[in-house]
Amino acid sequence: MAEISQKTRLRQIFRPWLLCAAVAAAFAVFVPLAVFGDDLAVLLYVFLFLPFGLSVVLIGGLVLVKRHALAMLVAAVIFCGVTWFLFKNTSAVQDTARWFLYGKSYQRRVLAEPQEAGQLKHTVWDAWGFPGAGVTTVYLVYDPTNSLTHAAKTHAAGRFAGIPCSVPAVRRLASQWYAVEFYTGQSWHSCR
Repeated sequence: MAEISQKTRLRQIFRPWLLCAAVAAAFAVFVPLAVFGDDLAVLLYVFLFLPFGLSVVLIGGLVLVKRHALAMLVAAVIFCGVTWFLFKNTSAVQDTARWFLYGKSYQRRVLAEPQEAGQLKHTVWDAWGFPGAGVTTVYLVYDPTNSLTHAAKTHAAGRFAGIPCSVPAVRRLASQWYAVEFYTGQSWHSCR
């Protein structure tokens, strides 16, 4: 009998639908923030997202679960854990979401660009910065030979064929398509 009551207690604490709702709420609020940019995402995460999200999870859960404070605490911890993971991986979340939503239009834009001798086709994919600190630019790069694959897999920084500057990060979006981050203050045509 004690074993059955222990299982029942665990089911009350770890309600699958409540845990899934906490994860879904984290994604539903954070992914749109990530798509609109890193600077905005940081501010909204700290001052709006966490307080609002936790309030929704806790109040919504209290209404639905009633008298199961421990279940709500577990859901809130899961919500915070998922949002923290997403926040720490903002670039990857942002690139994935933007590629899914806008990838085709960016591909058309890049492929329409004239080929520059010795350089890969590219367009601005993202940029951020603060006045006086400089702008960090990320380019969407079309690499028909996938020569950037190794750099993306190993997270290597350096100078790569077809890119005029040394770069800190290369991320693979799809076969032949890469997000190449330049150092702050650099652009494709003005390497330092």
